[in-house]
Amino acid sequence: MYITLNENPFYIVKLLERRKEDLGDKYYVILKLLPFYETYKSVNSILYLLNKNDMFETNLMKNLFAVDFENYKEKNTPITNLKYAHMPYGPVVNNRYDLYNFLIKNNYIEIELLDGNLGTKFKSIYECDKKLFSNDELGVLEKVKS
Repeated sequence: MYITLNENPFYIVKLLERRKEDLGDKYYVILKLLPFYETYKSVNSILYLLNKNDMFETNLMKNLFAVDFENYKEKNTPITNLKYAHMPYGPVVNNRYDLYNFLIKNNYIEIELLDGNLGTKFKSIYECDKKLFSNDELGVLEKVKS
């Protein structure tokens, strides 16, 4: 286990998730103390958008940007800790391939590479934890998703 944690410090979140019911509300207190809490919240934003709604890469990027933009407009703060770059088809997450690898490695999503240059489709294989978000943030996520 120590080797796994050394190779992937985010694995501690997986360990906490296994004890979530036993920990109760302490689970969220512990999560907020972790140095990558904001990353975990970003992951759950992606999972929320992908829940029962597979998306192509461009659509996912635009939705993530819209979530942060809309929340920033309303609350002066983004929901995720993601940074974006301007690209010809819209905003994309900086280092997005690292993000995809992280999501796949930690079993949050799976991807489907479509033939004929049709793109990459993303599918959530993990349930979003809605308790990480305020009611206002959930409203923004739902607004963008719909």
